[in-house]
Amino acid sequence: MNFLLLAIYLCATVLITLESPTALLPAYMDGGKNTIAFIPTLFTVYATWIPITKIFEKSGISRKVGKLLTPINKRLFPDENNNAYSHLSLNLSANLLGMGGAATPSGLDAMKSMTNKKNRIMLVVLNSTSLQLIPTTVIGLRANAGGIKDVILPSLIATVLTTIIAVVLVKVFVKS
Repeated sequence: MNFLLLAIYLCATVLITLESPTALLPAYMDGGKNTIAFIPTLFTVYATWIPITKIFEKSGISRKVGKLLTPINKRLFPDENNNAYSHLSLNLSANLLGMGGAATPSGLDAMKSMTNKKNRIMLVVLNSTSLQLIPTTVIGLRANAGGIKDVILPSLIATVLTTIIAVVLVKVFVKS
């Protein structure tokens, strides 16, 4: 993966240099400046949602959501233990609420608890597609940029479609 990212970076650098040699340094500088400006926004979004997932976990809400998600979990992740299902429920509920980054700790805990290789791949795929009913991170980022209009429906459509396609592909192509 690192090799692939390095190859993409080198190709982009060569193409920018060939197309407009004077644009390379300003592009790097703007990218660095934008990154530094973006960090507080992303930090604020995560600082808001990670404690909320911990509150869900400690208050028992995640167990209640977990019971609602149990039929789905057992279909998507067959033959796992109760500890894995508990972490999976918290992870999936955080993703459904649009807290993808905040779902990472429970996803890692679920991964440690899981025994089936295919189920681990399914978890990575589901976290990558990040099915969201409420795209809170996107809403937070768009609000910081000046508007959140027309974000929820396109985000919902995109995440539903990518999740369905990804689940089907894992079920078809990944062997246990």
